[in-house]
Amino acid sequence: ELGKAIQNKLGASALHDWVKSGVPAQFKKVFKNSWYRSFQLIFRRHLLIWWRDKSYIIGKIGENVGMALTTGGILFGRAKIPDSLLDGDYTESDADELQELQSAVYSGLFMACLHILLGTTTSTPDDVDGRPIHYKQGDANFYHTTAFIFARLASTLPMRAIEIVAFGIPLYWMLGLDPTAKSFFLYLSIMLTYTFALKVLYGIIAQILPNKQNVLSF
Repeated sequence: ELGKAIQNKLGASALHDWVKSGVPAQFKKVFKNSWYRSFQLIFRRHLLIWWRDKSYIIGKIGENVGMALTTGGILFGRAKIPDSLLDGDYTESDADELQELQSAVYSGLFMACLHILLGTTTSTPDDVDGRPIHYKQGDANFYHTTAFIFARLASTLPMRAIEIVAFGIPLYWMLGLDPTAKSFFLYLSIMLTYTFALKVLYGIIAQILPNKQNVLSF
């Protein structure tokens, strides 16, 4: 009886004659949600996944504060401009002090950039592990690929901002850099832009290279 019922349903006339009336509008849509809606859903999902891992967040904050205190302790106060260089009457000894000041500033910035680079490199294999999920959902037309890319990048901004604050603020004041608000916020904005640009670069690398071993060797 079940087989006969299936046969009767298969033999019945179709509800829509697509040849005459055309394809219904609901079947012409490639994606059910709009681009902005897809962006919202993916952003909230990745942000929730990140926020649930409290131990990871606390660990990264402690790591950045520890690295800032270590680097700042090595170069403590060496980037502060001496009073002898403020009068404008430079001597040969002032030139040596200026050279040491320049070396301290560059050393601090180099250590900051290196720390951010290493932190971004170690998080890249996670992007490789997430590729099968993206491929599966993308092939099923769950969302636009561009919405996934931008939402995934945007969801990393809170963690990047926390890392820059935990690392950049102690390092800035321990080095003795310019204490004005303009220089301080310019420094933080440059560091945040740098870490976000690295995240974009290594995100592209994670999507191009075939496996995690290639990513780590790169």
